[in-house]
Amino acid sequence: MLWLGTRRGGISIFDRATNKFTHYRTDASDPTTISGDAVNHISKDSQGNIWVGTRTGLNRFDSSTQTFVRYFHDDNNPGSLSDDWVWKIFEDSQNRLWVSTQNGLGLLNRQSNTFVNYYHDPNNINSLSANSTRDVYEDNSGAVWIGTNHGVNRLSSLPLKFITYQSIPGNPNSLNGNSVTAIAVDDTDGVWVGMENGLDYFDGQNFIHYRHNSSDPNSLISGDVRSLYYQEETGLLWIGTISGLSSFDGNTFTNYLHDPNNPNSITQGIVRGLTGDKNGGIWISVEGAGMDHFDGQKFERYNPDQENPVRWESAGITSLTVDKDGILWFTVVENQLVHFVQVDTATRDMISIQKMELAATDIHLDNNGRLLLAKEKGLEIYDANTMEIINEYTVDDGLPGNSIEGIEEDPQGNLWISTNNGVSRFDPVTETFRNYDEKDGLQSNIFHAMSHAQTSDGQIFFGGTNGFNTFSPEQVKNNPYIPSVVPSGFELFNEPVEIGAEDSPLEKAIGVTDEIVLSYDQDVFTIEFTTLSYEFPEKNQFRYMMEGFDEDWRKTTYERRFATYTNLNPGNYTFRVKASNNDGVWNEEGLSLPITVTPPWWQTTWFRILAAVLILGTAYTGYRLRVRSLEERSKELEILVTKRTKELDDFAHIVSHDLKAPLRGINQVAGWITEDYADKLDDDGKEQLGLLATRTQRMHNMINGILKYSRIGRTKEDIEQVKLSQFIPKIIDALAPPENIQITIEDELPTISGDTTQLTQVFQNLLSNAIKFMDKSDGLIRIHCADKQDHWQFSIADNGPGIEEEQFEKIFGIFQTLVPRDERESTGIGLAIVEKIIEEWGGKIWLESTVGEGSTFYFTVPKMN
Repeated sequence: MLWLGTRRGGISIFDRATNKFTHYRTDASDPTTISGDAVNHISKDSQGNIWVGTRTGLNRFDSSTQTFVRYFHDDNNPGSLSDDWVWKIFEDSQNRLWVSTQNGLGLLNRQSNTFVNYYHDPNNINSLSANSTRDVYEDNSGAVWIGTNHGVNRLSSLPLKFITYQSIPGNPNSLNGNSVTAIAVDDTDGVWVGMENGLDYFDGQNFIHYRHNSSDPNSLISGDVRSLYYQEETGLLWIGTISGLSSFDGNTFTNYLHDPNNPNSITQGIVRGLTGDKNGGIWISVEGAGMDHFDGQKFERYNPDQENPVRWESAGITSLTVDKDGILWFTVVENQLVHFVQVDTATRDMISIQKMELAATDIHLDNNGRLLLAKEKGLEIYDANTMEIINEYTVDDGLPGNSIEGIEEDPQGNLWISTNNGVSRFDPVTETFRNYDEKDGLQSNIFHAMSHAQTSDGQIFFGGTNGFNTFSPEQVKNNPYIPSVVPSGFELFNEPVEIGAEDSPLEKAIGVTDEIVLSYDQDVFTIEFTTLSYEFPEKNQFRYMMEGFDEDWRKTTYERRFATYTNLNPGNYTFRVKASNNDGVWNEEGLSLPITVTPPWWQTTWFRILAAVLILGTAYTGYRLRVRSLEERSKELEILVTKRTKELDDFAHIVSHDLKAPLRGINQVAGWITEDYADKLDDDGKEQLGLLATRTQRMHNMINGILKYSRIGRTKEDIEQVKLSQFIPKIIDALAPPENIQITIEDELPTISGDTTQLTQVFQNLLSNAIKFMDKSDGLIRIHCADKQDHWQFSIADNGPGIEEEQFEKIFGIFQTLVPRDERESTGIGLAIVEKIIEEWGGKIWLESTVGEGSTFYFTVPKMN
């Protein structure tokens, strides 16, 4: 259904299924019709109700009966609609229905069908700015915004941390004066407020004022109140003033003045402190004149010890209290010395007296039996039994101010402390402070000593220079809203940038700009930023940095929401900003704005490319000349190398022929002698001839090895595809290993490209060495192959004698053997040949071995070989 509101024709509902309209008009004779035909707004709530605002009332449509329920303003009913001219109906996230009208803002109580209405109050800065409320909106934090014809108003979704009561001129139901010097709570949780101009009683809604009347002896003794104490035993409120003492029973004031002719009268002076004992007596500290005790009949100047050098008569008693055990605690200042005194109020006997450093403005005994002293230089905590100091705290530990005025303890054991710089919540377990100031809603940052109290339900009161605050500790919670961060302005050379102007870096508003590009000469710029958090926005905090320039975050406050940079080098940067709400909840992601500073033309890429082209052109010309010279020289060397290679081959052939032929001759002669003169030779002769044959054969093998080594890399290889799975078993068969040695192939062997002669030399040398040096009766030689992506890794492992680590590199040298050649036949060339072949392939070979356990030779063969 489509609902249409008209200016003069009521409501029309269009049914898209039937393509028909249904019309609703007002009928003066039918109270179930819409209240008026001039419709300003239509809204549907979370319960499915349709609400219609007209210029003649508010309506709720009942879909079951197709009728309207009307709401009108009634001058005689404060719970009626604030005005009949309705501008808008809005339901917030808490399902509260707000109705903005021409004269006030209404909040509907759906259970009672009545309204709580809000109006502009010229004496209350926290009221609506105007009565004509046009629009209502809710933001992401849950706050409700009200647009009026005289500004915008914001109603927080959070309960107030602190409620402030002040004197409002012209409002008789406000506080009588703003300088609150004393507070006391009676047995009904009524609050008594002492000021410099009178006494007020506050029941939570209304104030009753009591003033001094010089013509009425039964009025308050003086208008300047300095201390209050409510005595439960007698039901009397005791009021200390600058002129004496008053008591109030709820109807009549009884005044006590100093009488120089009556030694039982109160001491003359300002009554600074009051407290009572269990016997119904009152202890009274008189500024600069000591302390009195009043038992209901007479005043007695109290001196606990006449022989004590401290003279209470002239001493300044700054604070006093009586604990649950009936012990009076107070401090005395005498000749710059401070004495802390305990007195048994029942016997009037002094329990202890000791020297302290500073007088206390307040004394508090907490629920754990500790003595808390509010002092001019911080908070001190003592063990009340031993009077040993447990700890002390100052601004360095987190206190907002060192001059402490009052202490109250909540049910959770937290201490609430009023100071000369705000209020602090102290957690004795974690020893942490959470501080609040006037930006959190306090009457001011300055509070008065003795001006604090707590009701039975835990509501705390603190008085100061601009009224008093009250709060419930459990409602003082942090604002959980994570604030968004947005750029709010951009300046060049301290002047705002015009969007889209010539040479302007902004083509659109800064709030929707994705990147800022600056030329190198736009080298002084300022970025302004803010956060959309309006809960005491003065307490919002910011951190910003220019990534690529700043090494760390810079801190700033709500008053300085901007960052200025000068002479940034050309390059790419990112300007980042984080923000917190009033309670220190941070948006860690924050704002990120890319900024590019372009270089001057001589630092630009095209200029550098052109310069590089010129340099490279010059270098290339020189290079080509050099290459031509080298090519000519290379051809000369190639001819020379070819000639020398042929000479080496000829030399090798000559050496092979000239050395090997005599060796064969020697070998044949040795054989003839052995055959022809076998019966004429003794054993020694036969041994010598055998040794001769062995030496000549070794010489022959060595010459063959040298020739093989010299040819590696100089002869053309015949590359073919070799199936190692068939190739290696043939090599094993040719070696004919003894029966006590088993050779196994552990992995599937690949097909590789290579020269079969060289492959034979590699595997044959490694396997024959393993067989030759095997010293175990159950010898085992294992062949592995692993696929290593770009190469094959082979290994030949044995369980033979092993090789010492110092031989690992040496063993691949030419003519190197591990044992003397007389003990075991070896030329010392085999492993050198293997290493050279593998390196020619582009691989590498290495050895791992443990003496007594065996050796493993590893080598790699590139797959592109």
